Amino acid sequence: MSRDSNEILIVGGGLGGLSAALALGRKGMPVRLLEQSEQIGAIGYGIQMGPNVFSAFAQMGVADAVRAQSHEPSALLMLDAYSGEQLAAVPFDETFRARFDEPY
Repeated sequence: MSRDSNEILIVGGGLGGLSAALALGRKGMPVRLLEQSEQIGAIGYGIQMGPNVFSAFAQMGVADAVRAQSHEPSALLMLDAYSGEQLAAVPFDETFRARFDEPY
């Protein structure tokens, strides 16, 4: 297997590695992505993404696909780790959306 001497090596097929590989590849740069797992896919936990990430997803052309697979909560709850008591809440209402333009 021949290798391009300008090839960019990305280690890890998580959100950051896949995003970097996609963005660089779409710019025409040769990329090699290394991942230890045999498959790339959901592994049972969620990823929280703030509204600023959607502009990056839009630039990569994947924002609509991400939104289609996402759950948009109505609020961010901050809970006490020991008691479970709610300490604070940030509602993701129209005021939030007007300020940040994108969902949480």
